[in-house]
Amino acid sequence: MNENTKIIPKRLSIITSLILLFLFFVATPVFAWLNSEKVIAGYAPVSTISSLFIGAGHNEDIKYLYFDGIDAAEGDPEEPRYKYYVFCISGEFASYYKIQLAYTTNNQFSYDIFHATESSNPSGATVSYTTVGGDTYYYAIDGSAIVGHFLNSQTVDGELIANSDKHAETYGTYSYVNKYAEPLYWQTNSAIQGNVYGDFYHYYILRVNLGSKGENDRETDVICIAAKTSNSQGQ
Repeated sequence: MNENTKIIPKRLSIITSLILLFLFFVATPVFAWLNSEKVIAGYAPVSTISSLFIGAGHNEDIKYLYFDGIDAAEGDPEEPRYKYYVFCISGEFASYYKIQLAYTTNNQFSYDIFHATESSNPSGATVSYTTVGGDTYYYAIDGSAIVGHFLNSQTVDGELIANSDKHAETYGTYSYVNKYAEPLYWQTNSAIQGNVYGDFYHYYILRVNLGSKGENDRETDVICIAAKTSNSQGQ
């Protein structure tokens, strides 16, 4: 065996050792990072896609959410008349969210939103909901009305109308819009906690104050309910 033959295994041995040493130093911190529960827990929400959905009672599809029976009628001004409707906000991996309402200023009704609890017992219920399968569930108001504010309102001569803050988002550059056709945008003050690690569903009751207006001189009243994700409870 010549001398060159003896040197080759030594070189291979040195190179192999250096490669293994390099891989050890690279793999060790990666392995430690992957095995750190705190690191995984801290970064997992970043890689997930949050989503929010609005549905009907008993977490059914939104196509079963009906706001019927809202109309003006004779009533006692000292005794407000209300209609109650249940809806659901569900989501996945959304840490916080806010509820929004939008309606045009020709809509003379007023609205409140309450947290609600679901039960199969009619006792103490505020409103009922019958599922597609024919099962009836009952919902009761839980607490006071959720506090919110209008994003684009102003009061002129005692009348609540929309200001120009959101006009461009609705109509673009078009300016020939009747003041009663401008939508008001309402939003909850504080965000509501969802679930950053999985799914959730929350029930709400929309209370419509019909007032005491004795006639309805409009063909339709439209109200839109929306939910948007929020980064923290205060935003």
